[in-house]
Amino acid sequence: MKTLKTLFLTVALAGVAHGQGILLNAGDTWTYQFTSLDYVSTQPGQMAPFGAMFSFSYTIESYPPNVLYECFEGLPPDGLLGSGTQPIGGNGIILPSNAWQDFAGSVRFTVTDGSFLIDSLTFTVWRPNASDPLSFDTYQTSVTPTPEPSPVALLVSGSSLLLLITRKWPNKSRGCVKTGGQ
Repeated sequence: MKTLKTLFLTVALAGVAHGQGILLNAGDTWTYQFTSLDYVSTQPGQMAPFGAMFSFSYTIESYPPNVLYECFEGLPPDGLLGSGTQPIGGNGIILPSNAWQDFAGSVRFTVTDGSFLIDSLTFTVWRPNASDPLSFDTYQTSVTPTPEPSPVALLVSGSSLLLLITRKWPNKSRGCVKTGGQ
């Protein structure tokens, strides 16, 4: 039983590579696509910030850090809305007034130097309120990207499951000889 507990602990730790967030190293490219945004509020005001904004938080893992981020109306490479670099260009961008009005789009990160851990992404869209022309609606979604399990973690998980099944439900027909008869 102790071996089984150790095996399950190993499986649990194998799946936790870096906790939450996506680690990107020099030369890596990662794209995140969203297809909906949550309604947040309706606010009065003639100076509504119609359009969209993208922001993100990150942790620098190694120096010198440099990442290019690009926002797209659909999937890359079509529909480029804007781009920036980090840490030089801040950690977000205000997009044109027609950006993401269908609450769908994507962002692509390309790391050229160093390593970044992308901690969270926030997508915001402002639209005119349909019933009150002097108000605007805010839609926003924040996500914390999670890494996919590594192939080693999947292999260990599958092996653990097979081991558990064979120990819990042993094959009763092993060692038995079936004889003919009535």
